[in-house]
Amino acid sequence: MAQLREKLDELPVKSLKVVLEHVYAEHNNDMAIKYSLNASAREAFFKFAKPQELDLTSSQGTPRITCTNSKRNKHVLRVALNMHIFYDRLKKALNHETGPISRSINLTTMNMAISLVDVLETYKGISEICCHLKPGEASVKVGVANEEVAKRILQMPAKFTTARRVYTSFSSRCRPPVAIVQESMEELQKNGLGIFKMVDKLKVFYKKSPEMDLQPKLANYGISLEEFTTSFNQEDDRLTSQNKEAIAEQSPVD
Repeated sequence: MAQLREKLDELPVKSLKVVLEHVYAEHNNDMAIKYSLNASAREAFFKFAKPQELDLTSSQGTPRITCTNSKRNKHVLRVALNMHIFYDRLKKALNHETGPISRSINLTTMNMAISLVDVLETYKGISEICCHLKPGEASVKVGVANEEVAKRILQMPAKFTTARRVYTSFSSRCRPPVAIVQESMEELQKNGLGIFKMVDKLKVFYKKSPEMDLQPKLANYGISLEEFTTSFNQEDDRLTSQNKEAIAEQSPVD
């Protein structure tokens, strides 16, 4: 450690303050600066941003808890831009170089940004589930963000679904509590995407019929109107005939 510290002391940059001052001065004037992704970085971003149907797996193979795709994609672009600017300016300072920051973000920086966001989302999910744990519930390994639960509800087959059915659709290692599923159903009702109702002891969510005016609301959960319509018109063979009949009879939706 002592040897490494001596090497650091020999570097021309003694404080990040100078580096950050350069970054601030360059980006806080009347001249707007535009950055872009190079071809390989753009390809990596588009692959990352492509919607993954019912995908809860991170690039490290662990359960990933995501917010809606649009928010996640914006996070990655912001992180990539900040990394690019900081690394470029720091590299120039260490090498006694001057000149403007490169305007092109490369693949290496983009991959680092994707990995960082991936990890942070996983820890976000773990933190969220810890807030809902009761004493002694240590068997729950990882949670799922409410946004992902809401998305799953909308993606379930058929015109209606139950909290229990949504719960069992997740992997056993990252299932949200049924209470969280109910909260998500109630939130979807507030957002005009359906109606939550108790049918006997079943917690049921009745989807609103697919219409063009739903498109912007669905987009908030990373779902297209076409995808929603397809799932709406499917049959759910996991629900018993008895449950289907009872739920259909008490449907509050035309």
